[in-house]
Amino acid sequence: MTDPIPKTKDWRVQGHKSLAYDATVWVRMRRDEPTQIVGARSLNFQVPREGKPMTVPADFSIEKLVFGLMGCSIHNQPKATPELTGDLAQAWLPKVDDAAKDGVEELKKLWRTVEGDESLSREEVRVVRAAIERKATELRKPEQLSDPTSDVARLRAAAQQDENAERPDEPAQGDEFSAT
Repeated sequence: MTDPIPKTKDWRVQGHKSLAYDATVWVRMRRDEPTQIVGARSLNFQVPREGKPMTVPADFSIEKLVFGLMGCSIHNQPKATPELTGDLAQAWLPKVDDAAKDGVEELKKLWRTVEGDESLSREEVRVVRAAIERKATELRKPEQLSDPTSDVARLRAAAQQDENAERPDEPAQGDEFSAT
């Protein structure tokens, strides 16, 4: 093989080791050989895995590769997603906090108001109402139930027994000490 330009080096394009994971299509284009597709990552197009690159027709172009073989088009673009459930409900959460400051009655009023907001979906109404329920529960401060068989309860009972053992018995009311 002769150099295209005498007394010059043969230059090649080099890529990093991770380039194969970043690229969607690996195309090999040489001057003296037909263009080949070595690998592709696509749902519409697949290169056989026989170890041999796929030779493409002589009229190959990047446009035909991208829009023809790969199937990329305006119809394949990511679609604009609507607001997710909870996005509109997020605007109500500060209102829930403000109502909680004024008490359970204000939370009850807010409960009825949420139902009337037609911009909220049924799921978003449930999200706001769940937040209202949590705040109302916090305001009522229900009695904490504890497990008497848990390690924490046993440690507390043992500490209470030790404390009672260290204190001398106090006289019951009505008992008097007499000094003799």
